[in-house]
Amino acid sequence: MIRRRSPDPTPRWSPRPASGPAPRPWADPARRVRQRRFSDPVRAVIRRRLGDVALVAVAAADVQLTAPPAGHPSYACSLLSAAALLLRRRRPRTTLLLVLPGLYDGVAVLAAVFALYAVATVEHRRWRLYAATAVVALGAILPWPLADLLTQRPDELARSVIYGVLTACAPAALGLAVRTRAELVVRLAELAERRAREREWTTQRVLAAERARLAREMHDIVSHQVSLIAVTAAAWRVGAADDAGRQAAEEIRRRAALTLEELRHMVGILRSCPPGPPTTSPGAEAGAEDGAEDGTSRPENVPRFEVVGAGRDAFELAGDREFPELEVADRRRHPGLADLPALVGEHEGAVFAGLPDTGAVPEALQRAVYRTVQEALTNIRKHAPGTATTVSVSRTAGELRTEVVNGTPPPRPGDGGPRLPGGGHGLLGMRERAALLGGRLAAGPVGGGYAVRLVLPLADRGRMTLPVPRAGDHPCASDST
Repeated sequence: MIRRRSPDPTPRWSPRPASGPAPRPWADPARRVRQRRFSDPVRAVIRRRLGDVALVAVAAADVQLTAPPAGHPSYACSLLSAAALLLRRRRPRTTLLLVLPGLYDGVAVLAAVFALYAVATVEHRRWRLYAATAVVALGAILPWPLADLLTQRPDELARSVIYGVLTACAPAALGLAVRTRAELVVRLAELAERRAREREWTTQRVLAAERARLAREMHDIVSHQVSLIAVTAAAWRVGAADDAGRQAAEEIRRRAALTLEELRHMVGILRSCPPGPPTTSPGAEAGAEDGAEDGTSRPENVPRFEVVGAGRDAFELAGDREFPELEVADRRRHPGLADLPALVGEHEGAVFAGLPDTGAVPEALQRAVYRTVQEALTNIRKHAPGTATTVSVSRTAGELRTEVVNGTPPPRPGDGGPRLPGGGHGLLGMRERAALLGGRLAAGPVGGGYAVRLVLPLADRGRMTLPVPRAGDHPCASDST
């Protein structure tokens, strides 16, 4: 059972009252983040250096407790072997070689254990690790000078062998386990990343199949019906008795032909399949010689294709991050801000308030503004015909703002004809287009009318998550197609 919290009268994000104490410098989250970014590498270096010094101190203490007097040569050799542990992170193999004289001539057993562990964590060749383990084991077993070996009793020799084997095998096994675990973590991370890529490509293949199905439906149904409308309008224009009828028929035929052209481009977009999964063949390394101009290998199952039409917006924003093999080639001129006055002029009762300088506005943003205004005017024509409408486009610091506001719709006459059907996808489509460009769209009732406001950033157009359809969207947001 989920318990709901009672509403807090003071939101957490609200600023601190002026009467309260001043915020402390260390309580600033941004400052803590900056300090953490700076201090984490420094702390890591300090921890490593302190660990090295502590390790050398422990090895030197072991030498001090078990070595001959300070004047003996083996004492100095053992201390130098302990000091060589400072190199174990960068030069583990060299460190082991420097420690061996202190192990054989002195009593630097603990230093040899630490050095062998460091070698085991980085050595990938097993025979080298086995050789290093055997050398350390012999150093722990054999006495110095070697003549003392002949005077040892069998039980003492057995204890020395067991001690030497354990002294050498324990750090080698521990270091090998640590290295194996690190490699396993890396392999698991690579496997998880590969599975994520496979899921992504599976999703893209499913979307490609759905797009192909939609393309077939649009070609077989929508294009057929629009073609019939164009043919009927052309026949009406020929048989019309007056100029008004011929002009109306010509307008219907022209718009049907324009719709067919847009549908043709849209079907081309939907039939463009995304690239396949990035699997390379054994001969893919020769991709630079097989035609890759950039010198990189190309998976053999990734075709090259072109995307034309309105789908260019999303692919422009994705760029090489998602579709590295995509070639965007759109030679057809798309409507932009300069075409807005003509679009608004076709709508009865609409007034265009202003137009900023379009020179520095990217083409993708101009298309988004045009399509949003077109969809809003179409919805007004369908649901509130004859309403006074104001369309304004303004440019502020780093943002391009578009607003379409209509007033209270007049009462519909009884013979106004059937209400045009709508699928309720228009508002969602406008929001998705705005989100692809890093902007936002707000739509809702204003007074007795309705307003659609679009805000697009002019600088940073990072990729954003597409909005989820929300229940209760205004019915005015139906799709014009």
